[in-house]
Amino acid sequence: MMRFALLLCLLVGTTLGAGCAQVRMPVVPPQGLIYTNVKAPATIDTQLNVDRSELTVGTGEAHYLLEFLITRIGFAWGETSISSVARGAGIDTVHYADYEVMSILGIYQKFTLNVYGES
Repeated sequence: MMRFALLLCLLVGTTLGAGCAQVRMPVVPPQGLIYTNVKAPATIDTQLNVDRSELTVGTGEAHYLLEFLITRIGFAWGETSISSVARGAGIDTVHYADYEVMSILGIYQKFTLNVYGES
């Protein structure tokens, strides 16, 4: 009976703890072991005839910090949705967006989204 209770507690704890480790991102860049810095398009530019020098640029940042010594708890803050970045920059028509991810040892990560469009 004791073995069954211990197995049940282990199963419940593993199931509940696994939910904290699941992160859903629209883009999953490759991760380096020590340092990562990746820049790539987040959308496809459908209007190739637009003069890119006249576009307004909006930037949003999100940060992630992992306290790994004692609690292994992660903290994230920032807003990087295309709509909120465009709204904050006064962009009415979004033409394209790109992103940049910088990570150091998986402890600190910064996600930057650049939105290009017309105001």
